[in-house]
Amino acid sequence: MGIQCLDLDTASEDQYDLIAIHSSLPSYRLAYLLNRELSILLSRENEDVVFHYSDCRAYYPKYQYKDVVYYTTYDLVANYYQYEVEVPNDKANDLFGNTNPGMVKKVLMPELKKAEYLLKITTESSFLEINHLVKKITDITQIITAYTVDSTQLKFKNYLIFE
Repeated sequence: MGIQCLDLDTASEDQYDLIAIHSSLPSYRLAYLLNRELSILLSRENEDVVFHYSDCRAYYPKYQYKDVVYYTTYDLVANYYQYEVEVPNDKANDLFGNTNPGMVKKVLMPELKKAEYLLKITTESSFLEINHLVKKITDITQIITAYTVDSTQLKFKNYLIFE
């Protein structure tokens, strides 16, 4: 009997498109605008994407829409999480004597640290034109820019597995 070998690297590769979005909008407002412009129905998931760091637990808001007609899933996730830390009084004073707590920012995808949001599109059909979708996103006035990301070049692509 011959030896059989299963190559798990090809089985684990998920086919998806990734769009980085630069915008200062809150996540719920961005989801609303994407719903309106792309004719989708992104809704907030009950559970956020959670990562445990040595100094904190980061919660990245996640919105999802599953299009059952075209077998497409849209996942919108924030790329950063901010939280306040205590700053010693001698370093917290600004020019006018006010004290402000320090803000620390944790980034979900370190390679895309300038992008505020990531839109992951997983599809089994070939009808979706990603460049047309990016054009529609960049036409939204509150979005600074949006562009596709080559997911094969990402070191931490496992962070994009949301199930």
